[in-house]
Amino acid sequence: MIVFLQRIPQEARIEDIIDFIQPVLKGGMFKKSGQIAKIEIVILKDSVANKMEYHAQVTIEPDAVAGRVIAQLNRKPILGKHIAVREFVYRLWKNDRRISPVGVPSVDERRKKDRRRGKKLEVVNKISTRIGSLNKI
Repeated sequence: MIVFLQRIPQEARIEDIIDFIQPVLKGGMFKKSGQIAKIEIVILKDSVANKMEYHAQVTIEPDAVAGRVIAQLNRKPILGKHIAVREFVYRLWKNDRRISPVGVPSVDERRKKDRRRGKKLEVVNKISTRIGSLNKI
């Protein structure tokens, strides 16, 4: 499962993210231990607000441990800044239920405006590293 760390501090590095997640990965008598497979820091630029955003995508195996990471670390501070931790979900425009195929009458659109920022964001840089079996506990 990919865990998404939203709006991490600008000075956060891969090692800081590992130190943040590592204590939750440890198993116990009745808890399964897990490992980090990959970490990716994504730097986005909001062209409207002219601000930079920093996010992290962490691939954690197995999914049960990733769920525990989300539950225990959501709204916890990393480098003094509280962040949101949630599951990363891939969304494709083809899967949007509001878009109907040609010839099929569409259902009334309840949303008047798209809430996504879409073209206002651009990826400036991606810092990625595969951890693999280096950090097995």
